[in-house]
Amino acid sequence: MALRSSMEFIDVALFSTNISSPLSYCDPDQKLLIRNHLHTLFQDFPVFKPSIDSFTYNNGTIVNLLKVCGDLKVKISSLSIPISIWVHENYPVSAPMVYISSSSNKSVLNLIYSEHPFVDSSSGATNSSYIHSWFLNTCNLSGLVQHLLKLFSCHHPFCPFSPSPSRTNPLLVSKPEAVDRLTCSLNSDMLSLRDVMSEEIEALSTLQARIFERGEMIEKMMMELVLERDILKNRNDSLVYSSDVLLNWLKLYDGKSSVKLLEDDNVEEAFEAKGWKSKLVIDCLANDEAIEDLIFVLDEALQQGKLPHELYLKQVRSLAREQFFERAKQQKFIGEVLTG
Repeated sequence: MALRSSMEFIDVALFSTNISSPLSYCDPDQKLLIRNHLHTLFQDFPVFKPSIDSFTYNNGTIVNLLKVCGDLKVKISSLSIPISIWVHENYPVSAPMVYISSSSNKSVLNLIYSEHPFVDSSSGATNSSYIHSWFLNTCNLSGLVQHLLKLFSCHHPFCPFSPSPSRTNPLLVSKPEAVDRLTCSLNSDMLSLRDVMSEEIEALSTLQARIFERGEMIEKMMMELVLERDILKNRNDSLVYSSDVLLNWLKLYDGKSSVKLLEDDNVEEAFEAKGWKSKLVIDCLANDEAIEDLIFVLDEALQQGKLPHELYLKQVRSLAREQFFERAKQQKFIGEVLTG
C-alpha cells in the first residue's frame, strides 16, 4: 500500500501537466528512468517517502526536484540516521545529492561528529566513493542507499570514528567500499597526526616564546655592555689625558728623575713627598678624597632604597664634619710648605 501511494505521487509529479510548480526534469526518457529507479528504491527500502521541494545551489540557482526522505538504522548504534536524497535535474548523468537532515528534528546537525570523513557537520552533506565515482549505467538510488548502509554501519555519523581491523575478505569488497575504507584509514591517521602536530606546535610556540624572551634579555645585556664599554673608554681616555698632564708636569717641575721612575713602574717613589709637611698635605688630601668617595656611595645607597634617610643624614653629617677638619688641616699645611 505504501509502495502504491508513493508511486502514484511520483507519477503525478513527473507526468502531470496540472502542477503549479513543475519539476526541472524535461526529457521524457529521463522521467521514465527516474520513475523506475524510485520504484526499485521504494521496493528495497519502504522507509523512504517522496516529496517535491525547491533546492538552492551555492550560486543562487533554484530548481524544483524530487526528494525522498527516510530513517536508516544500522547495527552499531540505536540512533537512526535521517536521510534526504535529492534527485538531480540531470539524473542519472549527475549523482543525487544526499544530506543528513530531518524536518522533525532541526538539531540533528548538532549530533553529527565534526571529524566524520564523509559527512559535513555544518550542512549535513554526505559524500562517498559511490557518489564520487557515479556512473549512469551501473549506479542507482537503491545501490546508493545500500552503500550508505554499509558505510554508516562502520562509521556512524553521530559517533566518533575508531579504526578497527576488518574481518571481511578484501576480495569480496567492492571498489567503492575499498576506497571508503582507505579514506577512513587516512582520515584516522590524519586526525592522529594532527593531534601530534598540535602538541608539537604548542611545544614549539612555548620554546619560541622562551627564545624570544632570552633574545630580549641578551639584547638588553648587549646594550648594557655597549654602555659600559663607552663608559670605560671615556674613563680610559680621561686617564690617558691625566697621565699625559702628569708626565708633562713632572718633566717641567721635577726633571727627569721622576719620569724615569714612572717608566720603571716605581710609582710610589715618583710621587714621594719631600719633607714631613708635604707628606701631611698628601695624607689630608687622600683623606678628603676618601671621605668624598664614601659620601658618593651613601648617596647611591639612599637612591636605591638600601639606606634609611635618618642613618644617611647622620653619616653624612659626621663625614662632612670630618671632611671640614681635613680640608682645614690641608690648607694649613699647604701654607706652611709655601712659606718655607
